[in-house]
Amino acid sequence: MGKGNKGGDRAAEEPPRRVLPVTLLSGFLGAGKTTLLKSILRNKQGMKIAVIVNDMGAVNIDAEEIKGAKLVQEKVEMVEMQNGCICCTLRGDLLKSVKELSESDANFDYLVIESTGIAEPLPVAQTFVMDVNGGGHKHEHEQQQAQKPGELKPADFEPLNKYSRMDTLVTVLDSYNFRDILGKVESEMDRRQFIGENEEQEDGNAPLANLLIDQIEFANVILLNKTDLLPKGELEDVVTQLGALLRKLNPDAQVVIPEKPFFEDFDVKQVVNTKTFDMDAAQRSAGWAKELFKPAHTPETEEYGISSVVFKRNGRPLHPQRFSRLLNGWGELLAAADAADVKAKGPFTGVVRAKGQLWLANHDGCGVNMHTAGRQLEFHLNSSQPWIAKIPEDLWYPEHKETAAAMRAAGKWDAMYGDRRSQLVCIGVDMDKAAIIAALEDALMTEEEMKGGWPEWRKLDDPFFHTGYLEFVNRERPFHPTRLCGFLKTFGTREHDVPEEEKGIAAGVMSAKGEVWLACSDAGPFRVQTRGNELAAAPRQEPFLVKIHEKFWGAEQKAQHAALVKDGQWSAAHGDRHSALHCVGLHFDRAAVEAQLRECLLTDEEMKGGPEAWKKLDNPFVPKGGKAEKRPPPPTVHQDAVMGEPVVAA
Repeated sequence: MGKGNKGGDRAAEEPPRRVLPVTLLSGFLGAGKTTLLKSILRNKQGMKIAVIVNDMGAVNIDAEEIKGAKLVQEKVEMVEMQNGCICCTLRGDLLKSVKELSESDANFDYLVIESTGIAEPLPVAQTFVMDVNGGGHKHEHEQQQAQKPGELKPADFEPLNKYSRMDTLVTVLDSYNFRDILGKVESEMDRRQFIGENEEQEDGNAPLANLLIDQIEFANVILLNKTDLLPKGELEDVVTQLGALLRKLNPDAQVVIPEKPFFEDFDVKQVVNTKTFDMDAAQRSAGWAKELFKPAHTPETEEYGISSVVFKRNGRPLHPQRFSRLLNGWGELLAAADAADVKAKGPFTGVVRAKGQLWLANHDGCGVNMHTAGRQLEFHLNSSQPWIAKIPEDLWYPEHKETAAAMRAAGKWDAMYGDRRSQLVCIGVDMDKAAIIAALEDALMTEEEMKGGWPEWRKLDDPFFHTGYLEFVNRERPFHPTRLCGFLKTFGTREHDVPEEEKGIAAGVMSAKGEVWLACSDAGPFRVQTRGNELAAAPRQEPFLVKIHEKFWGAEQKAQHAALVKDGQWSAAHGDRHSALHCVGLHFDRAAVEAQLRECLLTDEEMKGGPEAWKKLDNPFVPKGGKAEKRPPPPTVHQDAVMGEPVVAA
């Protein structure tokens, strides 16, 4: 009892923990974040405000500028974060700084964080609610900072939400350059202008337009700055249209247009202590997500030419080449000098933002994620999540069963194709919605094309990922075993630690399988299979039919022979001896691979030796011990999804 009282007394003596409200400022270089920060500090209305700035450069120009302001030096605590992106800093120095500021004797009332121009606001905001000791940091930096003496490791930190709470997430937009960023293909000079010289991005070199849209979609206050730089004759129209577009991209955000340049006399209550940020709402705030889940046929009132259109279709996939032709002029209207000339390129020129998942005929195993911001278009194979209908039901996880049941109940599960479907949301300016829907409908596979099914669909050219399908069949001569084995071992080396000079033309072949006629094994075919850069081979138990004397043929063999003759697949010289190899891959030259496979066949001179000479050839598919190569590795979800084949149990 005494011990319990001591523990209780000690807990009672601890002062209540101060939770520091936080405003996070996001925006590109030059948008006006630092100017806004100065305005907040000049008009802090009696509050004690702590400031944390983060700059990607070795010299923190923004921090120096704020320190040089007279009003800032007196009562503001400055913490500089250098040589690292803000999400990483939140896992170390910044996390420590927030804790110290919260517990400081200075009794700060508020914290303002100015993030770097390339920071995506949502991951930064998530750090205030996540468990920082639980990992989740998925990107690396060229220069890892050494741990300083006495510095705490990430595992020593408590979650940030014990010391602070995200109050307001602000994005500052440069209205003068906004349309240019979205409406043109960026250059390296553009990147230096808007995000600085020494940027280090969390997701590689993401296009500026994508970063800009992310900063818009996840903010809960958007400041449309630098309107004073717009041409006077179009100022009102441009500002009005941009405001409407921002409200469409993020319906829940408050769009604020400062009355004076440089945030002079700006009411800081619009960005400080608003108590408006909600993490769950922020993750659902994007306009495309709201449009996608709206009830069908919801009427919409267009505001200043800003509208959205939703395309949903199951039962038929999109033809990859016809759909790719729709991308001509995509997103060019916003920054076009001659709107009429641009609109002539197609119905998608006014699209500012598009997102969705597509079912392309040549990718029957998984959906294709489409993401656009202005003229920047991105397509990604969702190969980690194949269509549920492509997975045998006995391998379904509980979530697969739940999703399938819900789709069936809603009438969204197609009797033949299951959950395979296309869903696309477009938000834009002056869009002809009827023309967009008609164009997408025209890009679907026709009734005649549907009849071919996956065996024919996979042969379609792929303008997006350059996947290829090659069917190699030869009935005239066998393969030279050594040449074929050597070539097959170069398959799938693109993603593996193989010297570049050894990768060759078949590096992009992800999977190949079939039966081959080897000169050294004339009795029956060898079954070969590759997955990645692993090769497996084994002789088929059944011999070629031609190797069995006709007097021993049963009814089944006779029927097989008749069918082969009828289909022109029985050779007078070689009977049913043949090779059939099917290859699927990414970024490989089908013609070159086919030509090399032909080079692996016996030459005219080698054919003269006949089976007696052929059987003396070494068989590298069977080691000296006499056993065939190992069985092929079990297929992965990724490989089967890309191939469009059902996933099988490992």
